[in-house]
Amino acid sequence: MIMKRGVKKRPGKDARPDQGLSLSIVIYSPEDPEGAELALESVAKIRKPFEKDFEVILCTGQTARLTEKIQGSEVLHSYLEKGTIRIRESGDAKDKASFIDPVRETRKEHVLVILPERLEKSFNLEEFFHIPAEELKGKGMVPASFIGESTGGEAGTFGPVFFCNRELADYCAETGWGAEPQRDLRFLMKKLAIDGGECRISQASPVKETDPGSDSTPGIRGPGIWRRLEWSVLIPLREIKDVPHHRYSFLRDASVYRLLFTAVATILFFAMPIMSRQAGISGDEVKHYRHAEKVYDYFASGGEDQRALSDPEHKLNYYGQSFDLLTYLVNKTFHFSDPYAVRHMLIAVAGFLIILVCGLLATYLAGHRAGLITMVLMFFAPRFLGHSFNNSLDIPFALGYIFSIYQLILFLGKLPVFSGRNALWLTLGIAFTISIRIGGLMLIPYAF
Repeated sequence: MIMKRGVKKRPGKDARPDQGLSLSIVIYSPEDPEGAELALESVAKIRKPFEKDFEVILCTGQTARLTEKIQGSEVLHSYLEKGTIRIRESGDAKDKASFIDPVRETRKEHVLVILPERLEKSFNLEEFFHIPAEELKGKGMVPASFIGESTGGEAGTFGPVFFCNRELADYCAETGWGAEPQRDLRFLMKKLAIDGGECRISQASPVKETDPGSDSTPGIRGPGIWRRLEWSVLIPLREIKDVPHHRYSFLRDASVYRLLFTAVATILFFAMPIMSRQAGISGDEVKHYRHAEKVYDYFASGGEDQRALSDPEHKLNYYGQSFDLLTYLVNKTFHFSDPYAVRHMLIAVAGFLIILVCGLLATYLAGHRAGLITMVLMFFAPRFLGHSFNNSLDIPFALGYIFSIYQLILFLGKLPVFSGRNALWLTLGIAFTISIRIGGLMLIPYAF
C-alpha cells in the first residue's frame, strides 16, 4: 500500500488474517437511488458479518429514501444502529469533493468504491474480502473484473466497482480533481507511474451492458489539453509553498521541476529553430538536397525517372533519404525563397525532439528533476547543438533511435499487459530510423 511518510497505520491494520481484508465500502450515488438500493442489497448478503472487519459509507443525495430502505431490512438496520453503515449527504454530482471526501473519511485498511449507476442487480461482496492483500499492495486503483468483463489493459475501460488507494485519493483532492474519479485517478497513476491492474471476480457481471461505441463510463471526458496544462503548469504553481512531495511517498520530487521541465521544453521548441537560421550550409547539404530532388522525381514519375538509383560519385543511392525528401517536399509545396534555411529549421526541430525524448526518458526513470538536467546538459553540448542546425542524417537518425528506445522501455514496463500503442510507436520509430541509415536494424534485436 502506498503510505505517507511518517503516517501511522490506519485502524484495522492488525485485523486477524482469517478475517480477510479490512474493508471500507464506499457507495457513491448522488442521483441514482435504484442503483444504491442494489448496492445495499449486496451489503446485506455478506455472510458472517460478525467475523469481518468492514464499514459502509453511503454517500447519496436521496437520504430519506435510502434510510427507509435500510430501516426496512433487519440486517441493514442493525448495521446502521451499530455504526457499521454511515450515511453521508452528497453534494452536487459536479462537486469535485463529493466523491473524494467519503474515501478520505474511511477507517479501514482497504477501500472498495461502488458507483451503482450502472448496476442492474445485486452481487456477492463476500469474494472481495478474500482477495489477497498482495494484489492490492502498492497499487493505485484496481478495478474489479467480473466474468466476461475486462477492465484492465491500456484501453482503460472502467467498471463501477474498484479498489481505491486512500493516499492517492488524498492527493487527488489536493489537486482539485475528483469529479470524474476513475478518469482522474487513472490520469494521476499514469503521470506518477503508480501501478494499477485488476482483480478477477468469479461471478456473473451485475453491470448493465453499454453501447460498444460509447465510453463505458458515461460523462467521463478524456484528459484533454487543459488537464495536461493544469498538471504541467497550474498544479506545480499551487504546490510551490505546499511541498506535497514531503508527505506523499509516490511523489519522487517537487512538482516545480515539472513546471521547469515544461518551461524549458517550450523555450527550446522556439529557440532552436530561430538559432538555426544563423547556421551555414554544411559540406554535405547541397549534394543531399539535390539527391532528394532526384528521389522526388522518381516517385513523381512513377519510377520512370531513375536518376536516384545511380550515383557513382557520392553513392547517395545507398543512403536513406526520408528526412531529406521531407525537407524537399516542404520547400516545393510552400515555395520558400531560402530552402536551406527551412532545412535548418526542420533539422533543429528534430534536434529539439531528441532533447525532449531524452528528457522524457530520464523523467520516466528518475523523475522530472533528472529530466530537466538531461535537457539542459544536452542543449549546452556544443557538438550536439551544432549538428542540430544542419546535419540532416545523424540528427534524424539519433531521433529515431532514442525514440525507439524510449518506446521499447515503456512497452516493457507495461508487461504483462500488451501495449498496442507503444508497440505501434516502436514499429514506426524503427522504420523511420532504418529509412535514415541501415544501422537502424540494430534496434530490432533490442525488442527480443
